[in-house]
Amino acid sequence: MAERDRPEFYGTEYYLDSITKQRKEYYPFRRRFFKYVFSTFVLIIMICIVFISVISVVLYKLYIEINICEDDEECNEFHNTIIASNLNTLSIMILGKIYNFFAVKLTNWENHQTQSAYNDALIIKLFSFQFANTYTSLFYIAFFRKDPGESGILGLGKEYRDDCEEKENDNCMALLSFQLLVLMITKLIPKLYYDIILPCLKNAFKCCTRSNQIDISSTHHYLVKEMLKPQEENFRLEEMTEKVIQYGYIMMFAASCPLAPLVALLFNLLDMRIDAKRLLWWNRRPVAYRDNDIGIWFHIIRFINILGTITNAFLIAFTSNLGNYLEFGLAMVVVFIFEHFIFAIKFLIDIIIPDIPESVMLDRKRDRFVIAHFMSVVSDSNEDANWANSQISDQCPKRSMKPPKSIRFAKNKKWDTPK
Repeated sequence: MAERDRPEFYGTEYYLDSITKQRKEYYPFRRRFFKYVFSTFVLIIMICIVFISVISVVLYKLYIEINICEDDEECNEFHNTIIASNLNTLSIMILGKIYNFFAVKLTNWENHQTQSAYNDALIIKLFSFQFANTYTSLFYIAFFRKDPGESGILGLGKEYRDDCEEKENDNCMALLSFQLLVLMITKLIPKLYYDIILPCLKNAFKCCTRSNQIDISSTHHYLVKEMLKPQEENFRLEEMTEKVIQYGYIMMFAASCPLAPLVALLFNLLDMRIDAKRLLWWNRRPVAYRDNDIGIWFHIIRFINILGTITNAFLIAFTSNLGNYLEFGLAMVVVFIFEHFIFAIKFLIDIIIPDIPESVMLDRKRDRFVIAHFMSVVSDSNEDANWANSQISDQCPKRSMKPPKSIRFAKNKKWDTPK
């Protein structure tokens, strides 16, 4: 079934439909292509700002270490781990909110014809930025912080060396694990504020001012209560983005932090109850509609799976303790063997466990056969009925379509109305 046009869609040109022979409006691709280019340019600028924020946090740590803390290990540990990790998380959340605003405005400006095309364009923008915004600091710690070179960060000198401060092991796995846990736990704070604390404060404020409002506590005003509740228009998009980003934490950096899946499980158990309260009681209930699948999220999750396999292979071969005893060529062999072994297992699982079970496929075939059989029976019976009616109409004389005389007389008679 063809998807309907969005109410916000507008066409600038017309074409003649070859089937219906009607004029239909459309938006030319050349105009939308220019808007795509501009949206990509904005995305690149925001990603560059993300890189600048990461480098700024690194320079802050080095400045504190060289000019303030000097040889004080407790001061260095406090600023390099706790303060720097929280600054990085705060930067991620602020830049994420800013780009979310621009992404919605740009997607509306692109004038997509269908809702599915609009959703795909918005999801690609949001995930592309969130990927760079969320994982840049983790990739930096995992693969680029270990060996900054003799010239130091940005060529500022060899004293500006951002090493991992593990002289014995010379790896950044511990710091990567700490940064990952900080990101996963700190991101709970805004969600708890917006989903629990803020609604409770609003309800408390409404209770204090309820004397001047409609009595919405009565059971006779259910529709009024639903109407007065706040509406969450992007609930599904926000939740899917959050869960996919969390899935990326686990898939791409599981080798550095084995506790990450447990933290994600505990977080999701709490988040499930919060979202249930939001959907049923705190917010206006959304309008339900059906989709065939999760759309472009399926391809994004597949991309994360592939990238996660490669990332964990490089973590094991270069960042972990094993990387200290392997040469570069041997480490690449380890990466090659590890990732191909995982991909082979994935391929075997895809063959052994199909996407659609055989029993479901048989049920679908049976349903199609039954529907086709009944349709053929109904069409045959209709043809037999039409043939019988034609035979009867040929053999029997046509009856007069005039009503009986009594009815015609009653129709023409004038009745006296009571005074």
